[in-house]
Amino acid sequence: MSPMNAWLALRGLRTLPVRLKHQEESVKQMIQFLQQDERIQKIYHPLVHTEPHLRDKYLKGYGSLLGFVLKDASPAIIETFIDSLQHFTLAYSWGGFESLVMPVFKGNNQQELKQRGLDMGHMRMYIGLEEVNLLIEDIQNALDCAYK
Repeated sequence: MSPMNAWLALRGLRTLPVRLKHQEESVKQMIQFLQQDERIQKIYHPLVHTEPHLRDKYLKGYGSLLGFVLKDASPAIIETFIDSLQHFTLAYSWGGFESLVMPVFKGNNQQELKQRGLDMGHMRMYIGLEEVNLLIEDIQNALDCAYK
C-alpha cells in the first residue's frame, strides 16, 4: 500500500464510528417510516426480524443495509419507483457514503426470482450519510409516483 493510500485509510477509520452511528440512527427512522406505509409488504433488517433479547446479546450494531418488498409490484411500478428516486443511486458497490438502491428484478429474471423465493418487488437499500428526512421524503415521493 502506498503511503498516500495508507493515510487515506487511516483518515477514514478515524471517523468510522461516528458515520456508523449516524447511519444506524437513519436506518431506524427509515424502517419506522416503511413500517407505516401500506405499499410496503415486508421489511428485512435485524431491527425488524430479530427478537430484542437476541439482538441485544449478539449484535453490537445493525448496519444500514436493508431490504423491503413493494406490495403488488409490477415491472411498471418497479421502474417508476426507481426512476422517481432523486437521492438514491442504483447500487453497484455497497459501503460508501451515498444512499443506494438495487431492485432484484432486472426485467427478465422473474422465473429465477421465483426459484430463489424472492418477490419481484424486493428492493435492497443502503442508507448513506445524507439527512434521513430527505431520504424518507424521496422514498415517499417515489412510492407516490409508482402507485398513482
